[in-house]
Amino acid sequence: MLGHSSTIHCVKFLCTSKIISGSSDNTIRVWSITTGECLKIFYGHSGTVFGLEVLSNDQFCSGSQDKTVKLWDMKNGCLKTFNGHSNMVQCVAAVSSDQIASGSTDSTIKIWNKSTGECVKTLEGHTGWITAIKVKNEQLFSCSNDTLIKIWDLNSYKIIKVSSNS
Repeated sequence: MLGHSSTIHCVKFLCTSKIISGSSDNTIRVWSITTGECLKIFYGHSGTVFGLEVLSNDQFCSGSQDKTVKLWDMKNGCLKTFNGHSNMVQCVAAVSSDQIASGSTDSTIKIWNKSTGECVKTLEGHTGWITAIKVKNEQLFSCSNDTLIKIWDLNSYKIIKVSSNS
């Protein structure tokens, strides 16, 4: 699978026959799993693409070194750009059908409304870069280079559990 011109940082299954990848070449590429052919290239970020999350067969979001989160549609390209982080976005995750989350090297997690583009909530609690986030059962799990995993309740936006580093 040739195509990216620099380091690939993330890959996700788009559907049973396609994957998407994000790279230091600032692009997102769609690939055929069967043939290895690059089917489409998405341009729009001005920095490395560190995070991807598939929202449906037609939509995905990305987080980048350019401090933005972008919502993409397979047919129309970039639908919306979410601005608000003060440093690069390392990871993104689906929260619900209308919300996405992003984790940044500014040590915050932001919850975004997909329709309006507004930041619904900023979660603060880590002292280091957010390196990964996952959502399950109305809880957000966050990892950081502060060596902690935190679990957030997505109804109250409060930390409900913290891993022990001792």
